[in-house]
Amino acid sequence: CHILALADDLTVIGPDDQRTRVLSALATKLADIGLVMRKLQDVDGPGHAPVTRRRTLPNPTGNPNLDPDRIAYTHYKWEDGATVGSTDALPDGLIIVGLPIGSAEHARAHVQRTVEGHRKSLETIKLIGSHDPQLAALTLHHCCTLRLGYLLKSIPYNVAREEYDAGAADIRNTWRALTGITESELDKPCVRAATELPFTHGGQNLTNFADVGDAIAFAA
Repeated sequence: CHILALADDLTVIGPDDQRTRVLSALATKLADIGLVMRKLQDVDGPGHAPVTRRRTLPNPTGNPNLDPDRIAYTHYKWEDGATVGSTDALPDGLIIVGLPIGSAEHARAHVQRTVEGHRKSLETIKLIGSHDPQLAALTLHHCCTLRLGYLLKSIPYNVAREEYDAGAADIRNTWRALTGITESELDKPCVRAATELPFTHGGQNLTNFADVGDAIAFAA
């Protein structure tokens, strides 16, 4: 049984009986330190195609910390042959530690969902900016900008060019709202170049993903 984890994103891969024991032990350990499992995915394998999915949380151990009413659960099944049970076909791939594994279309759709999910957060950041612009700017960087940069490490810019560009535009527009700078001012080459520099070089870290996408993918 294997556990793939990054920050608060975790995936358990292995046979049914082992996964069940691991998930139960994990839920108990988290509860012991006052944490509650809200989202969970596991992968049943090994196997080949197709990939299938179900969303009913099994609780054979009777562990109260594995509460199906509190946990957003996704179970992926790899097997040889036809799909089994009441599962939805997932021909394109799955998500592991926040990254899409599968077809290019699956990866592009994941970037699109991330960008669309940012938009509500960006509106909240603008509201924060009316009271504390510095806090709003730091939240913008450490949440939305870094998340798209993380995706670039595994999903090349050319796979989701329009989506990355839209995400970058949303971040720039939010930053403009926080600072009061106009679009025409930001479009001046010297201003844009300065704002795209990282904080450590005196810039505003407004990353142009088209410029850095290949470098990020190569470094990863």
